[in-house]
Amino acid sequence: MPYIPPAEPCTDAPCEVPSAAETPTAPPAAISKGNQGVVAPEPQEDAGAPPMDATAKPLPGDGVVWMTWPEQQTVSSTTWGPILTDIVRHLPASYGTQYYDSDRITYGHETTHGIHAHLRNNFTPTGKKANAFYVLKNRAAIVIEPNITKAQVAAFVPTSLRESRYATYVTGQTAWNDTPLYLWDEWVAYTNGTEVGVDLAKAGMWNTGWRDGAMGAMELTIYALAVGMAVEKLDATYFAQYTQFREFLAWSSKRAMAAYREGAKQKDFAWDKQDAYYASIRSSADAKDLRQFVRRVYGGAWGQEVLGLDVSTE
Repeated sequence: MPYIPPAEPCTDAPCEVPSAAETPTAPPAAISKGNQGVVAPEPQEDAGAPPMDATAKPLPGDGVVWMTWPEQQTVSSTTWGPILTDIVRHLPASYGTQYYDSDRITYGHETTHGIHAHLRNNFTPTGKKANAFYVLKNRAAIVIEPNITKAQVAAFVPTSLRESRYATYVTGQTAWNDTPLYLWDEWVAYTNGTEVGVDLAKAGMWNTGWRDGAMGAMELTIYALAVGMAVEKLDATYFAQYTQFREFLAWSSKRAMAAYREGAKQKDFAWDKQDAYYASIRSSADAKDLRQFVRRVYGGAWGQEVLGLDVSTE
């Protein structure tokens, strides 16, 4: 099944599934620097997405509707590097240092959660429960929650790909059971953290030795895709008609796996365990359904580029 570009939103009653047009985009003037608790603007034409060639064929992820989220403060440190500086500056100053950690990957990860919570609590004017994700460079995405539980995702994660974070986030954290996109919150936080580590390592600024700095982005990508599989089966109308969900899943999968691969090249983040996990994604028999989901929804070429899958179906 070839990739289907974003469709026009459903307008015929009784369709209740939100379209990407319901997802807000806020130009910089609408969310002033350092502003908190303001009423979010009405949905507008997408001002935050990167420019596209009008003649180019849309690729999975090109249809994400972005909300522009500008810097909220101007703090900096010579030890942070550009990526961590970006993250910290996008957290409103009123939160102080509550997300600080001496480990800079963890600092980026936890601060990302703070930004997500702030956006989720103040800038989701869809009239429906939604989650928010900050992905650097002034870009955030609002995604309405599907009608499933987090616990229902567990069955869609192949046993061979259930690593240490599976018990922590997929079957653990039960207080978030009514918020399945909590798993995406963690996913984006791990990806941002990995990018912090890669940024510092490539600049020769990572000086604290080896750590598990890249695997989380890959592992959470599998759990994020399992959310997609669960939603396709258990909330089929939402999955079929809500473009923002499918497009953000594609865009963030590509970003997270690129971050993982760059991280795996760095000597302080290299790990044979994550190499084996990456191989299992591509070859484990019990991951066949996940691979077929990827090819069916986004196409064989995308699966090959992002996850290293064979183009042919199994």
